[in-house]
Amino acid sequence: MKYTIIHSADWHFSAKHKADCLSSLDTMIRYGETHDVDLWIVAGDIFDHAIYNTLQSGLDELLARISRMNSSAPVAVVQGTPTHDVAGSYNVLKRIGVTMIEPTSIYCVYNGELGIDRFFPQSQPNIPPDTLILLGMSEPGRESMTAIRNGSRDDIDAEIIGAMQDLLTGFGAVRAQYPNNPCIFIYHGQIRGASLANGQILPGNGIAIGADDLALIGADYYALGDIHKGQQIGQMSAYYSGSAFPVDWGETDTKTYNHVTFDDPTVDIDLIEYGHPPRQKYMTMADGLSGVIADIRNMATMNAQKPDIWVEIRDKQEIISKINRSITEAKILDEAGLSSRVTFSAIPGQTIRSAEIQEVKTLCDKIK
Repeated sequence: MKYTIIHSADWHFSAKHKADCLSSLDTMIRYGETHDVDLWIVAGDIFDHAIYNTLQSGLDELLARISRMNSSAPVAVVQGTPTHDVAGSYNVLKRIGVTMIEPTSIYCVYNGELGIDRFFPQSQPNIPPDTLILLGMSEPGRESMTAIRNGSRDDIDAEIIGAMQDLLTGFGAVRAQYPNNPCIFIYHGQIRGASLANGQILPGNGIAIGADDLALIGADYYALGDIHKGQQIGQMSAYYSGSAFPVDWGETDTKTYNHVTFDDPTVDIDLIEYGHPPRQKYMTMADGLSGVIADIRNMATMNAQKPDIWVEIRDKQEIISKINRSITEAKILDEAGLSSRVTFSAIPGQTIRSAEIQEVKTLCDKIK
């Protein structure tokens, strides 16, 4: 049986980012509806922080989008980072029919319905072979996964990783009972070796698990959330879909969601762009501004949309004061998108003097 799944994550909905988030959701929903989606997956961090249901918050607008998703296909979610998806924040989603994936249950998609059956340890449900199986868990927390209270952070993290490996092995045992069923594992959390938005590789410390830990499950596709840069993990069918829009100026990657097709025995993954303009931040001194403007013009000609640009001009106060700000801003913003900005900042004189002292060689020169 063929299944079409739309996998997204890290919406980070808030009043501040309402327009960007809702624009992304509208694009994704239209795509899913025209491609006969069978299941929507959101791998955590739907919210950026706790919000109140006021007109300004836009919560009703968000819920309207999710209800529209749920009217075309079931919506399955895992809870994200507790500082973003705060305790109780998903209760409102449950009330409109969203299914929250818990690690103590097995979930099945069949004939357009998303069902649930407890499996730890009471039952082994009789699942038809064409049924899509969902397993998943949210980001592990130190309080919920360790009995250590006075140990070091490293000891606590080691115990949590051990507990997670046991849990993943348990998922693998469940999955092994249904080897002929397609299976998706949904997870919000960090995987060692993932690339962060700033290009750094996630180290092996903390409570991150590895690709080899994920492989214990034996799923056909791993729908991941938490890392904002969309990417595949190793050679596995394990993907971070990335954030739904550039959450900050450090995120310059193209934002996409995943169109996943199960058509036994193959799994195809297509990355579909949300359509946000490219984003770039420049930090330059005044004498480098012409090169920055040339680069922005080149970027504008290479993309269908004008890029969103942030140019921060940093220099000595006497140089900053001589810049014609309106002309400079016009030169830059004429080539840039609507969310672009130009800022000016003076380098503190003490910082400049310290740099000068480092360059001179004699004590006499240093104290001049």
